[in-house]
Amino acid sequence: MRERKGVKPTANALQIALTKLGRWRENGHDPTEVLESAVLNNWTGLWEPKAKTQTGNHHGKPSLYDRRAETLAAFGAGADPGERDITRESAVVG
Repeated sequence: MRERKGVKPTANALQIALTKLGRWRENGHDPTEVLESAVLNNWTGLWEPKAKTQTGNHHGKPSLYDRRAETLAAFGAGADPGERDITRESAVVG
């Protein structure tokens, strides 16, 4: 990405990037994911990923994905919405 923007990486910049990636790997981050994020976001530098939480978002509330999974589980369906069509079942009145 740096080359497309006309900013070529120096040998020192590459060494710093490798050092950061190594340190972040020790902290549990996948260097490939760090590099892919930088490319996808058109960044010219590298930043350590934020810690991932198991559930919820940065406000401490369940995420939309978490709520969806709970709703599907309550109706006996898995995380895959194609497993069971709950919309037809709820529309049928006995």
